[in-house]
Amino acid sequence: MRRIRASEFRSMAWKNGGGTTTELFVEPEGGTLAGGFVLRLSSAEVATSGPFSPFPGCERLLVLLRGQGMTLTDARGGRRVLGAVGAVARFSGDEPMAAELHDGPIRDLNVIWARAEVDAAIELPTLRAPLQRAAPPRGVLLAYVLGGRLEEADEGELLVAREELRVTPVGQAALALVTVVPLR
Repeated sequence: MRRIRASEFRSMAWKNGGGTTTELFVEPEGGTLAGGFVLRLSSAEVATSGPFSPFPGCERLLVLLRGQGMTLTDARGGRRVLGAVGAVARFSGDEPMAAELHDGPIRDLNVIWARAEVDAAIELPTLRAPLQRAAPPRGVLLAYVLGGRLEEADEGELLVAREELRVTPVGQAALALVTVVPLR
């Protein structure tokens, strides 16, 4: 299991130039927003409503981590409301999408992946006891510590497990647990 500390994360401008994001993990290492990544986990502080950056050929999961929420609207007028912390939306990076903040800034977590290469899912468990989980064959488990502390990582840090994830909360810990399964 690899531990990535917050000091190792990279901050960068959004692809559409409308803000900044903190890149927590990218695969393959060295992959960029211009292309060349199969998987990307990031977190953003969003201060204003506006369009999402397009990611053709990718799927996206967006999780509301802090704030009063937002409504996502696609080009056909379809709406997804993320009204409470922990709300999740999945959508295509191909389709134009805009976010309208409900009442002030939010913080979100983004999982973006190349749909021809892998599939991803997210869980948001609160741990009070140890967790042990095998990674999918040739896949990866990402455990981002949202709150509390683990014996293996502090709040705001990421664990990357390619074989098995074994974590023990110190008291209680909240995680974003991303499972990535290769399709080929």
